[in-house]
Amino acid sequence: MISFLQMYGKDIRRDVPQILHMLQSCMLSLQQSTFMPFLSLAVVILIRHHPEAMLDSFLQQLEPRD
Repeated sequence: MISFLQMYGKDIRRDVPQILHMLQSCMLSLQQSTFMPFLSLAVVILIRHHPEAMLDSFLQQLEPRD
């Protein structure tokens, strides 16, 4: 996944929210895992390529819910 994001991260703008959701789901279920550094690196790569899309995705999660 890291290699894919490094190679094609700039080309996947429209998929950023879904990828971020998947990474966050993995992080929540694997909090004590050795995979955490890899998941964190994936988020960093996405932020480098698409800072606005990542910020939008994070802010949408903070919106109040009914």
